[in-house]
Amino acid sequence: MGYVQLCKFAESLLMDINAAHWLFGMIGGILIQFLGLWKICKKDISDWPQYYKRASYLIPAAGMIVIGGFLAWLQLRTIGKPDYMLAMQLGATAPLFLERMAANPPEIAQ
Repeated sequence: MGYVQLCKFAESLLMDINAAHWLFGMIGGILIQFLGLWKICKKDISDWPQYYKRASYLIPAAGMIVIGGFLAWLQLRTIGKPDYMLAMQLGATAPLFLERMAANPPEIAQ
């Protein structure tokens, strides 16, 4: 199944282009979480960082995945044309985007 067929399948399965875009954004976030796990999976499981087992890590990680989906949906609402590769990229970069925004908040016009 090619990329185009996968996109059409997701749209038909979800019956909504908004939900499909949100889903692809979340898939990008999930892939980034798996990349982080893959980096440490070469170690013995007893050597894994303890925070991987705590809710204080799991809840924000799940939140970042959902926020990645939201940013992808927001991109769809702004541009109006679905782009699933961009949705996955937005989902994957959501944690970095939020980290940069928190470090340098924009000045509010007064």
